[in-house]
Amino acid sequence: MSDRSDAVAQTQPARQVACPPAAAEKSFALIAALRPFSLVVALVSCGLGIWLAAPRNGIEIGLAVAVMLGGLLLQCGVNLINDRADLASIAADTTGFDAARRQIMRNFRVGLACFAAATAIGIGIALHTGPVIAQIGLVGLFGAWTYTQEPFNYKRRGLGVALVF
Repeated sequence: MSDRSDAVAQTQPARQVACPPAAAEKSFALIAALRPFSLVVALVSCGLGIWLAAPRNGIEIGLAVAVMLGGLLLQCGVNLINDRADLASIAADTTGFDAARRQIMRNFRVGLACFAAATAIGIGIALHTGPVIAQIGLVGLFGAWTYTQEPFNYKRRGLGVALVF
């Protein structure tokens, strides 16, 4: 690309995407926004943690279930708050904007509820296991929030996969 086209590209506003009502209903429906296919990340990572801890501590079924449920809720929360960052790319002058915005903000509120429930479970786990787990949990909660939320938005910066790993 020439220097002139680079300068033009930098001065033009970000492209807005039209969002017809039917597309908004499909794209931002609660089940679609949950991205169920991605929940395997939480299942595998929490399952691996439980499996690695088992030889040393045995497996407490209640604690293992709490870890799995907390991990799944945190992953659901991340998935549900994810689309809020995309609101700026949906054209405000299209007929689907209001429907998309309403669904995205509903999903965002449900995602916050998932974070709250995961935090409550994490506090219970930390009270049972100790302060190191509380510190790990705080780092995880911070990472979950900043994955798609400003000012960090790791996903937009191309760091999402590395930080999830």
